[in-house]
Amino acid sequence: MFIKRIELNNYRIYYHKNSINFDSSDGKNISIVSGYNGFGKTTFLTSLVWCLYGTNMQEVDPVFKKKILNKGGYRKFLTDSINYKALANNETHCDVSLTFSDVQIPGVICDQICVKRSYSLGSKSDKLEIFIDGEENELVREIGNDVFIQDFLLPKEIAKFFFFDAEEITSIAEINSIEDKRKLSRAYSEVLGIKKYEDLKENLSNLKLRYIKDSASIGDQNKLNEAEKEVENLENKISDLESTVQENQNKKEELKSKSDEYQLLLIREGSSMTSDEINSLRKEKERLNIEKQQIQNSFKEMLTLLPLAMNKDLLKEIEVQVGKELAVTNKDTQDQLQNQLSDVQQEINDIIVDGDNDSKSKIEAIFNRRLKDLSLVDNRNVIHSFTTEETLNLKSLINNIETNFKSRLDDINRKLKINKSELHKISRTLSNSETKQNDKVIVDIRNQKNKIDTQISKLEIDNLKCSESKGELSNLIVSKIRYRDELRKKVKISSKFTKKDKLVDKLNSNLETFIAEMKKEKRKSLEGKILNSLNTLMHKKDFIKKVSIEIVNDLIDIKLLNGRGVEIKKENFSKGEKQLYATALLKSLVEESNIHFPVFIDSPLQKFDERHSDSVILKFYPSISDQVVLFPLLNKELRKEEYEKIKSKINNSFIIHQIDDESSELVSVDPNELFDKNQEININSIEHV
Repeated sequence: MFIKRIELNNYRIYYHKNSINFDSSDGKNISIVSGYNGFGKTTFLTSLVWCLYGTNMQEVDPVFKKKILNKGGYRKFLTDSINYKALANNETHCDVSLTFSDVQIPGVICDQICVKRSYSLGSKSDKLEIFIDGEENELVREIGNDVFIQDFLLPKEIAKFFFFDAEEITSIAEINSIEDKRKLSRAYSEVLGIKKYEDLKENLSNLKLRYIKDSASIGDQNKLNEAEKEVENLENKISDLESTVQENQNKKEELKSKSDEYQLLLIREGSSMTSDEINSLRKEKERLNIEKQQIQNSFKEMLTLLPLAMNKDLLKEIEVQVGKELAVTNKDTQDQLQNQLSDVQQEINDIIVDGDNDSKSKIEAIFNRRLKDLSLVDNRNVIHSFTTEETLNLKSLINNIETNFKSRLDDINRKLKINKSELHKISRTLSNSETKQNDKVIVDIRNQKNKIDTQISKLEIDNLKCSESKGELSNLIVSKIRYRDELRKKVKISSKFTKKDKLVDKLNSNLETFIAEMKKEKRKSLEGKILNSLNTLMHKKDFIKKVSIEIVNDLIDIKLLNGRGVEIKKENFSKGEKQLYATALLKSLVEESNIHFPVFIDSPLQKFDERHSDSVILKFYPSISDQVVLFPLLNKELRKEEYEKIKSKINNSFIIHQIDDESSELVSVDPNELFDKNQEININSIEHV
């Protein structure tokens, strides 16, 4: 897949139509789009993600979600996307289009595909259009534009591996929460091609259910239809609640933006603090709020163990009971012991002098008691039936609760108290700046802010109620699904479906085995690729000796080990090391995915020293994809001597020229003249910076 043309029209800093055409050439797969800070490099990258995913760009990467939140929601993000100069000239429309070639679509022969997203001021949302060879296509209309992009161009779950800021991708090395790991794992599953086989397995399961339904009697069919309808209705209600929550969240973000504006006005009107001091305090407060959320998330994860910790004595009783069960449920050992005791009893009886009935009676009493002890707990009293592995897991859980749980909980509580204290101090400092209580302007601003804050509170309460309702519906749907599944089990497959049903079971079983083997192979292959990439990029050759990937249910965890087999914590890496790790991971995933999509990289050499820069320039960028587009800051992120090393790989080069504070343009230049032209074109633009 190759991007032939990108066109931006009135999109943010790009006034009127700005387009670049990429030429393809064997052996030359790198294109350069350069510009000074603030000229439009990041905007260019954002425009591509927006064109493909629209409001779903928030799911591509936290960077884009943050951009939308900072604007006060997606609607404001759209409004702010129209170039200011265009608005001043009553031009209220913006659009971005990507033209692809070499796209393989099953059953469709085409030369090129154009994806165009546009927005007009006043519209409720943006508009997405897809043209195949210049015309609308039946396939696109049938499955929908968003699904077409998802299935045939690039799924949004893995777009972060192809559109990324090389400085921001360090966040991959800092993921710790279960939910963040789960999201990243879904992306891994998609990019490694595992998900499509899991979807196929689900389709086979649905086919089996169809056989069950078609085999059922009229009465059973009615019960099944009614049960499935109840489940469907509950799922729709949950979906509606989720939509309401998302809509409320969007409104809340817009209102929060207004509230923040009023808060800033209050601070400015009632405080002698400078704007820089105010902004510094606000950033610190934002950081503390994020830290508070992270601490609370850690506490929530600890809550899963709290019921077990509160019932530690009961767990100990279970441990004792399980120990007894293991001792007696081994029937062979019990029988052998009983036989041995009986043999010993008989031998003693044989040597006792006849007539010594008193001694004989005492011995029999002793043996009878011992034999009886062996039968005190039989299989009828077995409660848990734990395996040896489960017993060890139980002991490990109890040990964890007894040794680590309280200390971790105390640590979280300590951090929360410190955070609360610091947050209170910052909030009080900001609040103290509002000193002009009786000032009419202050009162009016405060009233406006209070109205907005009240609306925000109502939305939060509404979302809380929706969450509670969703929880109740989720519990109800579990019982309905269980009832529906029980009905399905009772239905005997009709003879006309027997062979098909057996074939589905066989395919399902084979597919399950295949997926397990595929995960194993992908894991091994990915471990090797990541290790090779790290060794290639890092100059500390003995730093990482092994890469271990653990796949448990829907979680994929990547661990780095040193020569002693001890895990190296990625969160302890330096900024440069985190960037190298993330870069190596992305390179490995792109190679393993076999997905042929262009890779776009902003700030390509940020945080790298000279030695690492050479490794990345020579070994990473030329090999990561058949089409690579870099957005460097010349003479800082990419120096001329570094550029010379990869110039033979450069196919196209473009310079972002800032015309004025409200408009930039894209200028195509000869790769051999990039640095000279950059200085010549931007000599006047530097004065604006």
